[in-house]
Amino acid sequence: MSTTTFLTRHGGRHVTSPEAAFILNGRKTQVDFREAARVGFEACSPVRLFSSWRGKRNYSGSYWSSKNQGHVGFESLYERTALMVLDREPSVIAISSQPMWIFWPGNSAPKSHAPDFFVRHDNGDGEVIDVRPHERVDETAATTFEATRLLCEEQGFRYRVMSDLDRTLDQNLRFLSRYRTQAWQPALGDLARVEETLDRSMPIRHLLALATAKDQESTTLGWIYWLIWAGHLQLNLRTPLGLDSILQPSTATTR
Repeated sequence: MSTTTFLTRHGGRHVTSPEAAFILNGRKTQVDFREAARVGFEACSPVRLFSSWRGKRNYSGSYWSSKNQGHVGFESLYERTALMVLDREPSVIAISSQPMWIFWPGNSAPKSHAPDFFVRHDNGDGEVIDVRPHERVDETAATTFEATRLLCEEQGFRYRVMSDLDRTLDQNLRFLSRYRTQAWQPALGDLARVEETLDRSMPIRHLLALATAKDQESTTLGWIYWLIWAGHLQLNLRTPLGLDSILQPSTATTR
């Protein structure tokens, strides 16, 4: 969806301070960015269409989020990796894609920007997120991201640029995402049994052997993968995932 959809690009309307333009409940709205903290951006529709055409370099699509219990759009496979990272962060409760246009006054640089994602955390904080690999953050992008960061932090939003997502992380998350649904979530008793068994660092196969009841190996392994996805069990997802991957007690870092 083009910026011309919104008021700033209609009839030469003059903007004197940064504004946010968004679509909520089907209604296009534009407000002074000082009022943006009141907006539920996690429920906003994308302000741009994810168009496809012959020869397009980036693959766009939608990802089923376990936090939203619904689909969230992405414009590249790199953004899909970022979505998976966000989807398994314990504090995140909702995610939206292309949640707003930010418009700066006409003599500013940048003039406009549509961040890639918005997430709502369980403490009520909102976070604006841009996604771009390190090697593609040129001077123009760096200027835009810094201006966005300053604006967001002034108004009480968190801000993050996700730029260090590698292929191994993507492969591991794509595998684990098969177990993100509630169908793989263990009952409380089984959850406690698996977590209590992991009282020290050990390979996945060792935990599987210790925590598996008779004839339930495949079920227990599914529980373990769900627990890894949900952050209850920790391991380094930037190295190839396998049964010999070392799990850590839940106080360890997830990344």
